[in-house]
Amino acid sequence: PNDIVIGPDGAIYFTDPIIDMTHDQQQELPPSVYRIGADNSMSLLTTDQKAPNGLAFSPNGKYLYIDDDDTMKIRRYRFHKNGTISEGMDFADMTDHESRGVPDGIKIDRKGRLFVSGPNGIWVWNSKGVHIGTVEMPHGMANLTWGGPDDSKLYITAGHTVYILQTKTRGILGYQMK
Repeated sequence: PNDIVIGPDGAIYFTDPIIDMTHDQQQELPPSVYRIGADNSMSLLTTDQKAPNGLAFSPNGKYLYIDDDDTMKIRRYRFHKNGTISEGMDFADMTDHESRGVPDGIKIDRKGRLFVSGPNGIWVWNSKGVHIGTVEMPHGMANLTWGGPDDSKLYITAGHTVYILQTKTRGILGYQMK
């Protein structure tokens, strides 16, 4: 497993790419996105990505976003209350021919904007898939999460460093179980 989130249904969702495997390791299941339900059953959600990495749910729980290291795209899927997804579509393209790096961690703010670590820094997309801008960072980024007293700081991992980026928005940390 690579990235992991709790979904609006309380289940665990995770990506399982082969990007970190050594030559002597063998993939047991196809690289994809999986769901572990309350009954501990595991189900395969999709195989339309070769190297799924970061994933996040929209604030209203209607969509699941997954980025792919191989295609450099973010895909958006409609999320159903039974834990399945459908209607996968290319939502955004993070190809940058000038910089190294791939899409990695995804976090979403309360307005539905995606913050995605990728080539050259943190890419910000609105909920319609329009690239708002990129916050350039001095190192290649990996994962990120919201934090601070009002969830307005992004904590970003980059090699042996953790950066803290103060934003003007408030993030979503996850869904509360009811």
